[in-house]
Amino acid sequence: MIAAPEPIRARFRGQKLPGMLATAASLRLHSDWDVETTTTVLALRSLARRFGALNTEAKEHEKAIRTIIKSWRPDLLEEFGVGAIVAATVLCAWSHPGRIHSEAAFAMLAGVAPIPANSGQVTDRYRLNRYGDRQRNRALHIIVQSRIRYDDPTKD
Repeated sequence: MIAAPEPIRARFRGQKLPGMLATAASLRLHSDWDVETTTTVLALRSLARRFGALNTEAKEHEKAIRTIIKSWRPDLLEEFGVGAIVAATVLCAWSHPGRIHSEAAFAMLAGVAPIPANSGQVTDRYRLNRYGDRQRNRALHIIVQSRIRYDDPTKD
């Protein structure tokens, strides 16, 4: 948008992202435009329509994932900060019953378990184990950040 010719930029001025996408998807070509304007409009329209199609597809996939999770572990989606994608990532650790026998085992798999970081004299220091699954670690990070930001009991 920033590099677009002024007549095209004027159409988007003052709009939020959803409005800009709708405007870009509905742009029409004019025969009296120069090559730069025509090419810019073609690119903007193509990108906006592609975004719409991908966004619709992503919502369908998320709905399918949510259905699978509800059939397997409906209680997980009721937890604050856990959505369908985060729940699916966390559930990938539970490949079979008995694999994760405690919270400590899950923390070790996710790379968030504290391990001793002793220097010889000081024996009460710890660091996080960084050898766990990075995607699971990221899912836990999203849950924690959501709770810190929006959950009143966590804030308190």
